Amino acid sequence: MNSEELKGLFEEILGKEDMMLKLYGRILGEFTNEEIKDKLKEIMKDEGIHRVNAKHMVQILDE
Repeated sequence: MNSEELKGLFEEILGKEDMMLKLYGRILGEFTNEEIKDKLKEIMKDEGIHRVNAKHMVQILDE
């Protein structure tokens, strides 16, 4: 697998992470139970970290 193929995979991951964060944000707005909201916020934090990592990989592969 060459660097362009890897970059494409990480760009795909980045798009999916964005989609997941939007979905979790919508779900978060639907709940009033604080325990559920706190758990969703934790999940969103993890997704955000994955997004940042994918973005860094795309930048590295661009160099």
